[in-house]
Amino acid sequence: MGQDSEFFRVSPRDEGLNILDALYFNGKLSEVVKALATFPTAYNLSKKELYEKVLEDLKNGIAADINGDLFEAYGNNLRRAIDGVFKGGDEYSDITLQLQANVSRFAAYKAYQATKELNGIEADEIDSRGKAILNKYNRWQAAEYNTAMSRARTARQYHDFTSDPISNELYPNLKWLPSRSATPREAHMLFWNRVWAKNDPFWNENTPGSLWNCKCDWEETDEPVTNGNPGGNVSARGLEGNPAKTGEIFTDECPYVKNSDREVEHQVLKTLWKSNFNWALENVRGKAVKNKSVDEEITLSRRGIKEFLNQNHDEYIIKNEMIRSIRDILENAEYMGETHYAGKVSKIFKTQIKGKDNFIIVNRDIDNNLFLHSITESEKVLTGINK
Repeated sequence: MGQDSEFFRVSPRDEGLNILDALYFNGKLSEVVKALATFPTAYNLSKKELYEKVLEDLKNGIAADINGDLFEAYGNNLRRAIDGVFKGGDEYSDITLQLQANVSRFAAYKAYQATKELNGIEADEIDSRGKAILNKYNRWQAAEYNTAMSRARTARQYHDFTSDPISNELYPNLKWLPSRSATPREAHMLFWNRVWAKNDPFWNENTPGSLWNCKCDWEETDEPVTNGNPGGNVSARGLEGNPAKTGEIFTDECPYVKNSDREVEHQVLKTLWKSNFNWALENVRGKAVKNKSVDEEITLSRRGIKEFLNQNHDEYIIKNEMIRSIRDILENAEYMGETHYAGKVSKIFKTQIKGKDNFIIVNRDIDNNLFLHSITESEKVLTGINK
């Protein structure tokens, strides 16, 4: 308890961002302890090696707008939360990508805020103040991880609840179940044991997991809709909307994003691009994949990976997040046929981003081998296609 008390102590210089202690934990140390207890791997973020690396960079004057080591720690951790819920299942690939891209962007903004604080430390305070700042962002990570897992679970459940016509006929409604927490928050209590229709607009804004560290649940039911159901929107700042519909775990109302200058988004995009590129070079470069409808192998080259990531797109962040799942996506994408354009031979595969058809372009090189080239939202790529 003594160590956690130190983590939770607020100094005058921390008051601005300690708004998160109130938002995440109701300003209660007991809530911090419980969050960390349900997420022991939170302490993995305070590994000695990570702290020493970050603080050593500060001492050596190695400055950045977003510390890459912190981003990777936060981002990998939150992506694991999504992976922990969406384990396989092609039907979930689109929403999974949206959620993964969302938490990656969130992690970049978080790393920006942490880096900004660290860069403001006086040289003689790096060891003491630096560790305190890292510990602070570490304890917040526990609430963020737990909430990300809860919101991802909500997204998957809502998909299951609403996608089966037979289930919708047998169980047309959803019932809000009481929280499993020993000390539940009052905000959701007015919903407990009440029933709404699955298609009620209420579910657009209110779901289990819409409060930080929420442990409410819900279930399908054939019980009738309850009378006098309360309406409105009961969600914490940064957790607005139904994640199954919005594709967002965290919204731009969260303090990390809300309190950042507009120009920070450019740094965030650069950080995400670099992370995805480096990941792809280490994990998929030089490897091959076969589509279920095409006998030939498709090679993932450095050039193709870079071209894919550089391609402009309305959903640029989600599109780039695809590179982490590109082998599975290519294997299961619908083969549309072959095109001949400007002397190039390309095979076209259809996938989806946010429910919209997208087309992966695989080119043939001078040695007649197939390699990943790019992706587009435009159906013009299908012009003159041959099956």
